[in-house]
Amino acid sequence: MTNRSEERLLPCPLIRRPAFPGLAYADETPHDRDSFRMLWVRPRLLPKRRRGEPRLKDIHPYRQRRAMDHMLCQICADPPKDPDGPQLFLLADTGGPIREGERTASPPVCVPCSAISVQLCRALQGGRWVAAWARHAPAWGVFGTVYHPQTLQPVPGRYMERVEYGSDLAPWTIAARLVVELQGVTPADLEREWAVLGRDRLEAEFARVAELQAV
Repeated sequence: MTNRSEERLLPCPLIRRPAFPGLAYADETPHDRDSFRMLWVRPRLLPKRRRGEPRLKDIHPYRQRRAMDHMLCQICADPPKDPDGPQLFLLADTGGPIREGERTASPPVCVPCSAISVQLCRALQGGRWVAAWARHAPAWGVFGTVYHPQTLQPVPGRYMERVEYGSDLAPWTIAARLVVELQGVTPADLEREWAVLGRDRLEAEFARVAELQAV
């Protein structure tokens, strides 16, 4: 999901929607909106060899949205082994466990890749993480930039604001990340999960993911 140096956002002239209140692109295509009719930023989509250097602090909007839509692991991008089963979510510790109804823009992670995450992600290092299984993770809204209805310019201080689908702000927001609501939450004991997998399996997963990133 990491954005890379050549994957800059494309410039898109904004207009008001002809038939409904809200924003539109002057050259809008069906791919510019999600299933909730929310307008999204347009990132460049390039072959891996042309994407440039990774920018670890940036998230590629399309890959994040795709991971959320299909519950793909945010590290290896594999689909869940059981699409109907609970999915594992690993979040930075903000002072408590993951709670029922919590909202996040962080896609799920498979158990082997969770071990990679807590070692390599700066926000999670040093045990600063919490994990839980979620039975359901329906789309709730987006993180995006809110625009002024009259000027069609970004509203100061409202960059990457969390906006619920169907709210008054939604038509005037350009989305950059999909937010889901975690339901049916059960705490995850990752230490036990990793012990069950064993060191050899975890090391093999580390090598596999490193190879995927190098391609």
